[in-house]
Amino acid sequence: MYRMILVDPQHRDLQRIVWKNGENDTVKTYKLNTVTYGTTSAPYLATRVLHQLVKDEGQCFHLAATVLASDIYMDDVFTGGDSLEEVRELQVQLIRSLARAGMELHKWRTNASNLRSNISEEKEYSFSCSSETKALGILWDHITDCFSFKVLPSPQNTKRALLSNIARIFDPFGLLGPVITVVKIFLQRLWKLKIDWNDSLPEREAEEWEKFLNFLHSINQLCIPRHVLCEFP
Repeated sequence: MYRMILVDPQHRDLQRIVWKNGENDTVKTYKLNTVTYGTTSAPYLATRVLHQLVKDEGQCFHLAATVLASDIYMDDVFTGGDSLEEVRELQVQLIRSLARAGMELHKWRTNASNLRSNISEEKEYSFSCSSETKALGILWDHITDCFSFKVLPSPQNTKRALLSNIARIFDPFGLLGPVITVVKIFLQRLWKLKIDWNDSLPEREAEEWEKFLNFLHSINQLCIPRHVLCEFP
């Protein structure tokens, strides 16, 4: 996406890099003509371009305009609809509106098998044989339409390793809240015992931590449905 956005010519001098092919070659200077990964302004510029696209083309693509304004994170679109017909129309509008900006959508994933027939193989997400896709750091299986977790805890029994294991569990939805809370309470006990970061845990705490490590592996077996249905919304 970034490489599809041209930078105003008067600002390209601010995106210069130096390059040298060999030890005896002279140093060459290049201007980067497009938005460049790693620069501070890149995320803002990419988002700003999409907002401008909404202003320019929103009247023609109402469904796509709403999604482009609120359902994009970095260069990924996370959205859906209440019916298959709505999602089909949304897909068409997204493709056409972004095409007007010279952008082409790839890596499609959907839980609707009827919609997959509209996606060509080269544009479908196929980096591996797994049906799992990372969405905002969460593993999502588009076949079962479930969220899952992959936890690989370190076996070391130091306070540093314990905190590292907690930090590895990325759970923005709070689905593992009860599990993480138990570990944080355990970590609080270690603070009270005044254990240094790299010291081994006392025998009692080490046994508890060993039991919890074995339990952590079972988190990998969880399959949490993505949707929640309420009889009386």
